[in-house]
Amino acid sequence: MPTLRDLLSLPEQWSLVVTRPPADVAGWFASSEGQFYPRADFDRLAQKVFDLYASVNKEHAWTFRRHLDRRLDKRNRDRVAWTDTPDQASPGR
Repeated sequence: MPTLRDLLSLPEQWSLVVTRPPADVAGWFASSEGQFYPRADFDRLAQKVFDLYASVNKEHAWTFRRHLDRRLDKRNRDRVAWTDTPDQASPGR
């Protein structure tokens, strides 16, 4: 039986990510951090998810970012090397 990965294009798969609550996705990311080498690949993927959330709902994007950094802190891991642009500035910055 085919999986969603087999049936959906990569852009369609990415669009499904942002249908999940951002805190849940952040938890999954944090638990997967050690599987990425080099670490920059993990950071690029996290940035891509942040950007996807931001394209739909900026508040969800920042929730994802805050939760991911917090969960990485709890695991004694480095935070993501986020790439900010002016339109992505955190609320209150």
